[in-house]
Amino acid sequence: MLATTTSQFDFTNNEWNDIAVLPVLVGFAVAKAEDSGRIGSFREIRTLIHSIAEQAPDNAARSLIEAASTIDVKHKIDEFEDHAPELLADVAVRACSTISGVLDQRAEPDESAAYKSWVFDIAHQVANTSKEDGVRISAAESSLLDRTKQALGL
Repeated sequence: MLATTTSQFDFTNNEWNDIAVLPVLVGFAVAKAEDSGRIGSFREIRTLIHSIAEQAPDNAARSLIEAASTIDVKHKIDEFEDHAPELLADVAVRACSTISGVLDQRAEPDESAAYKSWVFDIAHQVANTSKEDGVRISAAESSLLDRTKQALGL
């Protein structure tokens, strides 16, 4: 018996787009949570872009993760740039909660868990890229990571 793999056809177009955009939204929200200075911010954005651009890990969520490779990350970052950090954080957390629910309903459990972990890992990598006020992960980043983890059901 062949295992089923979740695909784009298991979701609405909007849901699939949201699945693809979520790592950019969450990663950028973490990058903006605390001012890292010009160089630190550049490093965080570079980490975000590289984390998404890397080949999808060979795990259950491969098709879900590959959806993110279809997104123009720099264009999405430009779309989010003018939003206040607090608003962006709230939007990211709500999106995590929404997508988590959609995945739990329509994706295989192992695919859902692997995708959520991948999104959270990207956010954590971004937070861990630069120091703010001498600490690797600032209080604002840590708070957003906690909220993200909870919203993703991890």
